[in-house]
Amino acid sequence: MLIDSKPPTLSLADYIYNETRYSMLKAGNPERAAELLHLAEGDVSFRWRLYQHLAAMDPNKE
Repeated sequence: MLIDSKPPTLSLADYIYNETRYSMLKAGNPERAAELLHLAEGDVSFRWRLYQHLAAMDPNKE
């Protein structure tokens, strides 16, 4: 496996709060929005590390 993109450079908050659905959640329920953002950031971090791990694996090695 080869990762053909760079690691994320923009924070998730900067990315999602450019969309109305997320900015409305933040405006209407900031505590819940912060909680969900924290969970989503963990998911993004985990997924990127997983992709790096998979890319580093040797497919010819058992």
